[in-house]
Amino acid sequence: MERNWGAFGSGFGKGALVGGVMGGISGGREGFLNAKNSVFERNLVFGNLSKTGREEAFKSFVLKHELYQNGMMNYSFEKLDNSYGITKAISPETGEIISIAKAARQFPNGVNSEYTFNSKKLVSIKKIEANVIHDKQHILDLHSGQVNKILQKASSTEGFRAMLEIRAHRSALKWGFQRSYNLGRIKYWDKFLK
Repeated sequence: MERNWGAFGSGFGKGALVGGVMGGISGGREGFLNAKNSVFERNLVFGNLSKTGREEAFKSFVLKHELYQNGMMNYSFEKLDNSYGITKAISPETGEIISIAKAARQFPNGVNSEYTFNSKKLVSIKKIEANVIHDKQHILDLHSGQVNKILQKASSTEGFRAMLEIRAHRSALKWGFQRSYNLGRIKYWDKFLK
């Protein structure tokens, strides 16, 4: 027996369209209220942080967590592929970007940092703050020369990176951010220390 899917397809399409429109109206109203009452700029339709809002949130948390002390960090906003953000060391001799391992070996008294914030990936205010706290640990370790001590303790390149990452994840965890994510990353990096 031949079935006629035309009526079903037409009905399904109309239902999806009506549902989408009604959802948009509902989300738009709620999104508008979220945007109106938000500290940071949001898109009016669904209330998500806009690109400008993400940058505003990042700057706010940088101030809140005092990353500007002694000019220890420069920052920029870019669209990165696989990272929430990247902390890089700056050579005090040339002002150029160098590897963290090189900074640890050649500048035991510490270096300043350049931090690239992924303006594409982070949309949640909590994730943005957690990311700032995470990378603050990297920035402090670089600035204080702690990375040199960590390098001396590490038995391998993987172990050196693992110790740096674990410190940063524990820092964010201590503030209560993204508990399961940070515990998972700590567990992942811990295997390089065994």
